[in-house]
Amino acid sequence: MTLPVKVGTKTKVSSNERKSSIPKAVRRAAQLAKEDSSVNQSMSKSKRSDVTIRTQSNTLDLRGKNLSESKEVAVNFFAKKMNSKVVFLLHGHGEKGILKNKLRDWLRTEKEFVHKYAPASQEDGGDAYTIVHLKALF
Repeated sequence: MTLPVKVGTKTKVSSNERKSSIPKAVRRAAQLAKEDSSVNQSMSKSKRSDVTIRTQSNTLDLRGKNLSESKEVAVNFFAKKMNSKVVFLLHGHGEKGILKNKLRDWLRTEKEFVHKYAPASQEDGGDAYTIVHLKALF
């Protein structure tokens, strides 16, 4: 440990002492946040990737429905959410994943509303959800 050295009227603290008072993980997180903000500022708005968080308002629960009911409800949901770029379908895992697989087969052919789709990330609920990127209005 280094003691502060008094020079004139100011107290000088060595750089090693300053670094040791802040945990390494905190310093690293601050450095990453600073780098991330500088990268985001340098990116044009058109190239920025939008981060979507799954919420109750952008998620449609299809558990317990059959495929035809799910399609009908999903199309209505897509139509209402066209201003949203992304929605989530909650189909669950189910027995043998039948609804999940049939819904994803249908999404592959649904060209009116669906731009692309994929299983949701682990942070967004994993394979029990499908994330659907909707087509732009214009």
